[in-house]
Amino acid sequence: AASDVYKRQAEERPLVLVFEDLQWGDRSTLELIALLVRGLAGRGVLIVCTVRPDELHRGHPFRELAARWEQQRAVERIELPRLGAAEVREQIEAIVAGEADSELVEMIFERSEGIPLFVEELLGAVREGGVRQGYLPPSLRDVLLARVDRLSPGAQQVMRVASAGGRHVPDRLLAAVAGMPDDELYTALREIVEHQLLVVDAGGRGYAFRHALERATIHEDLLPGERARLHEAYALALEHDPGLAGGELEASAMLAHNWLAAHDLNRALAASVRAARAAVAASAPAEAQRHYEQALELWPQVPDAEQLAGLDHAALLDAAAGEASLAGALDRSLALIDEALEEVDAEREPERHAWLLARYAEPLRLRGRDNEAVATLERALALLPEGPPSRTSAYVTGSLARAMMLSADAYGRAV
Repeated sequence: AASDVYKRQAEERPLVLVFEDLQWGDRSTLELIALLVRGLAGRGVLIVCTVRPDELHRGHPFRELAARWEQQRAVERIELPRLGAAEVREQIEAIVAGEADSELVEMIFERSEGIPLFVEELLGAVREGGVRQGYLPPSLRDVLLARVDRLSPGAQQVMRVASAGGRHVPDRLLAAVAGMPDDELYTALREIVEHQLLVVDAGGRGYAFRHALERATIHEDLLPGERARLHEAYALALEHDPGLAGGELEASAMLAHNWLAAHDLNRALAASVRAARAAVAASAPAEAQRHYEQALELWPQVPDAEQLAGLDHAALLDAAAGEASLAGALDRSLALIDEALEEVDAEREPERHAWLLARYAEPLRLRGRDNEAVATLERALALLPEGPPSRTSAYVTGSLARAMMLSADAYGRAV
């Protein structure tokens, strides 16, 4: 017997047996390993078994075997967490035998989510010069799709629908888009969850992909027309009932994303502006800036952009600049206001031009360029027409007073 051979070898010196990737082992292989574990207990033999738990569906024979082993004091179970950013850097540097570029480490860490196999495959694609936005190495793509291929046809369809919904999909929204009878849908979802492709989210209101790359792979595997149709279905469902997304901010952001992915640029522009305003109301400047910038990208492609957005191009630039400044993207804020100033003529619209100058002064001041901020605000003040106070005049004079107070040189001139 195999155990007798190993017993004799262990009498001469300590012995280590390693069995890797037992998630692929059939029942006969697992029974042989179980026999070795029983027969070699206390014989100077260390048996190491590795398994990827996210590959173990609920009925996998290894689960029953592991449950029996955990009752034995001689068996120890060790769960390895995903790698952190520093550990991903160490893995990359060990593979390339040198120092790793920080941007490369950040990109691979973000896309791999700290899974060593994904790190190695993505790094290999980088070294072969085959990386671009959304690119997956064929070997990794095949591994990820193989997990889906093991599902029933109904479960595979639910996975395709879920992939268009994003990394996290609310339960009611997924049901609305899938369009399946409840019993079929939840039978498919139970199968998917048992295969650990989707997990129930922390709030218990929806589902999340266990790996972002899994979602990206399934989404990219959709046919172009199929992909656009699914995104349109998500958008229409949210237009009909925004509550399907959970909240106004989530609904508006998902609408903007799905109309864009469905190639409906008119609706995508309007939805992007609504999403930006919802983010402003939620005090989320970085997200608001992102949506405003998306609207700016769409603007030249939409014939009735001003009517759909509810504001003109200069106002959109101003709004994006304000959120960029709040988000700490000061250089981007200055560039956006520069563009707006070119569109608003100081002679025809002096008060509006003054407003934009005052907006320009804010990131200057935050950059520590107080003297330039004061000079810019003085130019704005000179443009204001005589008359009763206005919102613009209050903003300009208040900004100037604050900037002068913070600028030692300006304060000296004022005295």
